[in-house]
Amino acid sequence: MPPQNFDSDSETEAVPSKKAQHADEVDEMDEDEEDVVTGDLEEAEEEEEDEYVVEAIKDHKFEGKVLMLLVKWKGYEKKSDMTWEPEENCAGAKDVVKEYFASLGGRPKYQPPAPASAKRGRASTGAATPAASSKKKKTTPSNESPAPADEPKWRPPAGSWEDEIQAIDTIEKTEKGLICYIQWGNGKKSQHEVHTVYKKAPQRMLKFYEQHLVFKESSTTNNAYKDDE
Repeated sequence: MPPQNFDSDSETEAVPSKKAQHADEVDEMDEDEEDVVTGDLEEAEEEEEDEYVVEAIKDHKFEGKVLMLLVKWKGYEKKSDMTWEPEENCAGAKDVVKEYFASLGGRPKYQPPAPASAKRGRASTGAATPAASSKKKKTTPSNESPAPADEPKWRPPAGSWEDEIQAIDTIEKTEKGLICYIQWGNGKKSQHEVHTVYKKAPQRMLKFYEQHLVFKESSTTNNAYKDDE
């Protein structure tokens, strides 16, 4: 078979080589890596700009044994912007933390909760019934009148006692002097110093002494005491 003739004027398409294609892929990868590095630098700059500064400590509490501090951040004035932070998170603001502790008189100390004082008893299997009261209401019988209210303290009359005294029971010598024990006509009893009774009831005092004097027989003293003739 004779060889085929090709038209010298026909155009042929150029096929790129494998080396050129690989170089283009490397260039595209380098550009992507540059974009990633640039993005990381921008994020780092933004983080530096968003750095928070502790302005003051407003309160504290314990979560378990961890001391939590209520932090007021500089530049944030709303109460809702304050946050609870562990003490170790405020290590960069030692002066502020120290100032807050000084206002309390020292660093707060953890205090374990007090044990419950009430003892738990066995659960009852039945419904609980209220205990009956042991106190009984005092009632007054229908045929008795209620007790009168407290009466004012009784005092002896202001004037003479002659007609008010029923009897003088006795006279007793004490450290304060002679004390006279009186029984009154209304059933009351009282005690008074002798000189008071002399003033209020002299006849009663005279009668008391007459009843308690011991008289001697007149025959034994007639010879010793004679009337002048």
